[in-house]
Amino acid sequence: MKGFAEASISTITAEAAVAQGTFYVYFRSKDDVARELVLRTGRQLRHYLTLATTGIDDRLEVERRGIHAFLKFVRDHPNLYRIVTEMQFVDPRRTVATHDDFAAGYRVALEAAAARGRISRRARGRARLGADGRERMVGRKFALWDASAPLERVAEARHMR
Repeated sequence: MKGFAEASISTITAEAAVAQGTFYVYFRSKDDVARELVLRTGRQLRHYLTLATTGIDDRLEVERRGIHAFLKFVRDHPNLYRIVTEMQFVDPRRTVATHDDFAAGYRVALEAAAARGRISRRARGRARLGADGRERMVGRKFALWDASAPLERVAEARHMR
């Protein structure tokens, strides 16, 4: 598999089994394809996480199920990290905006849990500070590098420390 920088539009269209002219009906450049891929993957991930955590009132359980769902999504989409990593060079502002969107959604959920008395202000602050880096590293370790680890145990262990 070629990385984004080495891929050409002809390679992309051949892999997708579409004519190059069809490509240009939808996209102006391969950068546009990368942006769309990141947007779609982000939407899919948020939807997947929402389905995994909707209707759960206990914040610790939401966190556990959210981490489990995140790791499962990454295992099912192993190129996710590669896409995000390469996108930071294609469109740094879009990459930052994507991370900011995820962080904003997480912040809203934590604030709602705090308003309902389900999480303390201190715990909310600590969760927000550690979430991005923790999930990124945990995702790489247990969804990509150690794909045999049972996700239920990984998700549980991350919250019991």
